[in-house]
Amino acid sequence: RSQFAAALWRQHSDRPAHSAGSEPASRVHPLAINVAAEFGVDLSRAVPAGYDSIVGKGDLIVSVCDRAREAGVPRARRHLHWSVPDPVTRGTVASFRSAFTDINQRVRLLAARD
Repeated sequence: RSQFAAALWRQHSDRPAHSAGSEPASRVHPLAINVAAEFGVDLSRAVPAGYDSIVGKGDLIVSVCDRAREAGVPRARRHLHWSVPDPVTRGTVASFRSAFTDINQRVRLLAARD
């Protein structure tokens, strides 16, 4: 989900975005890569990273995973939480499309306010 959010933010804003998590996977899920490609977003080179990869304190952190939020996110001036169901749990193309669409709507709204 954070890979979707960061890639979509880069499409809708000139401000930088990074994806990081409390327990990053070893790779981006293949269905996430495929679904993003359906919508014209290239995640083929995306690499999951931990919070330690975030340099400095960003002005906004958006968490998209309930577990990550509960584990605690790095300090930031502002923090938003979007409770987006984990598509890996269901493991279907439909679940990944649903997550992508949800995140895309939220990113568009946030970018319009930026």
